Amino acid sequence: MGLEDFVGFDSGEAGASPEAVEAFKEQMKKNAAFIAAVKKDEKKQKDKEEKLVKILVKFIKGNSSKDLLLLISQLLEENIPAAFILSIIYLGNPEIQEEINLLALEAGKVETQEKKISEKDLQKDDALVPFGIKDKTIPLKVKVEIDAWVKNIWDTAKTYSGKLLATAIYDNQYIKPVVVELSAFVLRDFLTDSGVKNDYKKLKEFSMFFLSGIIKNIQEKHANKQIGQ
Repeated sequence: MGLEDFVGFDSGEAGASPEAVEAFKEQMKKNAAFIAAVKKDEKKQKDKEEKLVKILVKFIKGNSSKDLLLLISQLLEENIPAAFILSIIYLGNPEIQEEINLLALEAGKVETQEKKISEKDLQKDDALVPFGIKDKTIPLKVKVEIDAWVKNIWDTAKTYSGKLLATAIYDNQYIKPVVVELSAFVLRDFLTDSGVKNDYKKLKEFSMFFLSGIIKNIQEKHANKQIGQ
């Protein structure tokens, strides 16, 4: 029994020609196929999120930094997507990079999130994304890695935009401080490990700047229906 049996379509009734009935049936088939595709995508998304959560949990169990773990725990309590959290802690954490890159390969994606730095990139004298100034104290290789990191956070934010806007901001516009703290914390550790002197206050300002920009951008794209809800 199909939907037409409930709505009372009968090819013998006035106003319901055989052609109209067939057209209706065909539309129902298309709708059913669309719904099935959506459900399939939802399942894939859910499966991916579960795998990302496992990577995050594994990282938490193997990390000894109490400050970092506290921030990650707070983000999880806020229901912020695991993928977005991982995109932030990706920088300077080889174990996370390896796990995510393997997951990308399993999904059939040849490219990984690891930034391949070309000689052309290293010859650039202008700042990429990170600091907005020509800072000779920061190696160009480090700048390129931070640029790739910011772009990856942006790509992840677009993918999980609906959930991110529902969990990572307050007053419908401001990025939550704990997100900024985690970003600045990861960036500080990365620069320190790279032998670059840094000012945590400035790193927080930078993190606030680019994360707020990302939020504003996805809000605008949502309003213009350029990305999904």
